[in-house]
Order: sequence, then structure tokens, then C-alpha cells
Amino acid sequence: MEPKAKNYSFSANHIILSLFFFSTAFQCFHTFVSGSQLSGYSDRSRYEKLRDKLRYFPNEQIIDLDYELAAEYSNLCRTKGIQGSHTDFLICAVSSRLKMKIYTNDKDFIHYSNYLAISVYQD
Repeated sequence: MEPKAKNYSFSANHIILSLFFFSTAFQCFHTFVSGSQLSGYSDRSRYEKLRDKLRYFPNEQIIDLDYELAAEYSNLCRTKGIQGSHTDFLICAVSSRLKMKIYTNDKDFIHYSNYLAISVYQD
């Protein structure tokens, strides 16, 4: 009698796909955040000014646990009826691990903070 192939549930497949996506899509947290902040500037001098200010912040490595926590955050929020991007949940995971506030004007993070161990900077 041959052993049956493993049959992963939807959530396990989702986690595996999420981890694969995270590991192939992102190399460095700072590069991603800086790149997203810097894209869309047509005024070269404003771009360079912001780029130079962002260079003062150190790079933060993304570790395996961040990918796992991001997948858990995604699954938890989905059960609460809140959808978010893989990128958002990765930002949440890294900020949670580093105990850093998330500075954004994206209101989605306020919704995430109702269920996740994150802190969003508010004026």
C-alpha cells in the first residue's frame, strides 16, 4: 500500500504561497519603504531632498519570522473581514518585531491595529 500524498488545507497553501511571495518579492525593508516613498516625484530636487533624509534611517533586515507573522496577520484579519496587501502585513510584522510605530496616512493600518500587535503613529 502506497502512502497518500499530503493534502494541504487552504490555509496551509495560503501560508506557503504567502511565504514564497514574501521571500521572492522583498530583499530589504528599508529599500522597499524608501523606494515607495520616493516613487512618483517629478521634481528632481524634491526627490533628492527626501532621498537624502531617508538615508539617515538604518536598513532593517526582514527575517523568516517576519514572513510567518505577516501570513498569520493576513489570515487573522481575513477572519475579521479585513483585507490587506501582503506588503501591508509584512510592514506590520516587521514593525511589531522591532516595536516601532508605523508612520503612514494609509487608514488601512488603523483597521489592522484593532486586531494586530502594531502601533500606528498619530498626530
